[in-house]
Amino acid sequence: MPNIVYFFDKVFWPQREGCHNPPANHLQYLVGSGLEFTVVLLVQPHEEELVLPFLKHFSDLDIRTIRVSEMNEPLVSLYVNLKKKHTFHSMLEANRVAIVDPRLQEELARADIFFTNYVYTAPFLEHLPKHCVSIVETHDLQSSQQTCLLRGWSPRSGNVGTPECQALYKSLLAEELALLNLFDFVIAIAGCMSSDEMGILR
Repeated sequence: MPNIVYFFDKVFWPQREGCHNPPANHLQYLVGSGLEFTVVLLVQPHEEELVLPFLKHFSDLDIRTIRVSEMNEPLVSLYVNLKKKHTFHSMLEANRVAIVDPRLQEELARADIFFTNYVYTAPFLEHLPKHCVSIVETHDLQSSQQTCLLRGWSPRSGNVGTPECQALYKSLLAEELALLNLFDFVIAIAGCMSSDEMGILR
């Protein structure tokens, strides 16, 4: 039986619509599959109070929690400051900070199959065993969301946006596709993507 490691960097609790729903669906799918797997949960400092009810709800699962607050002080400060920016590049950099933690590296080193949510976990791929198969579930394109956050325009909105918006989107999309290409498999479970976005991933 392969050792499946499912990684997520947010306590998706309480369950609700939007970005918090797909991870719960992932766990339900894995539980129903009969496969054995480990959940590695990176706990952000502002989510500490959510951990106990989350663990209680999923008490049948093997969940390993790694708290950012337990990293050394400079790393915690750097991680938190990066996460507060919530941009495409800051999210990647935050995970580059997190991966220096030996506990996280140890969990990844055990994986035969690494299953994750979002392309921001690409920095972890360097710490997986060579035989490990990596799978990323991407129910939407992050470059689309980030363009909307940074410039107030989304490629889904139907308007053409400014040339600056279009340039930002194209730049981030190129980066995202390059990162997705690092994974062995790219899947979409949630069905939230537009037909145009699905065409891009194909």
